[in-house]
Amino acid sequence: RWDGWLDEARHNTLDVERCWSPAELEDAGLAVIQPALIPPGKVATGEPVLVDDDGVPRESYALEDAPIADITRRQLRLWMLSAGHDDAAIRAAIATLDEPERSQALIEYEDASTYQRSHPLFDLIGPAFEMTPADIDQAFREAALM
Repeated sequence: RWDGWLDEARHNTLDVERCWSPAELEDAGLAVIQPALIPPGKVATGEPVLVDDDGVPRESYALEDAPIADITRRQLRLWMLSAGHDDAAIRAAIATLDEPERSQALIEYEDASTYQRSHPLFDLIGPAFEMTPADIDQAFREAALM
C-alpha cells in the first residue's frame, strides 16, 4: 500500500504533515512514518525496522525490560513497611548472615543513601522475607514509585 516513504520524516528534518495533507501524501505514494509504540516497563534496543501497522507505516524495535531504577533509603523502608516488614525485621535478616557479610550488609543498609538492585545484599536477605529474585525486582519497581 505504501511503497515510498520520506527518510527526512523519520529523522524529523522535514515536517511533511505540515507541508502536505494525508490525501496529498497518499496520492504521491508517500506516508509519514509513525513512531514506535514502547509499552511501559520496556526499552527499545537496536535499529528500528519499518512495519505495517494496519496500513500505517510504523517504526518497530526489539524490546527489553527497562533497567531497574535505584531507590532511596526512604523508598526501601517505605516499601518494606508496606509489605509488613519493619526496620527490626531487616536488621534481623542481616543478623542471620555470617561474617564478614553481616558487617558489610549492615554498613550497606545503614549508610547507603541509595540502593541498587544489583547489589548482592538483596539476594542475601531476600530469602528471609520469602522473596525470589523476581520478587525483589518487582519490589524495587514498586519502591521507586513511592
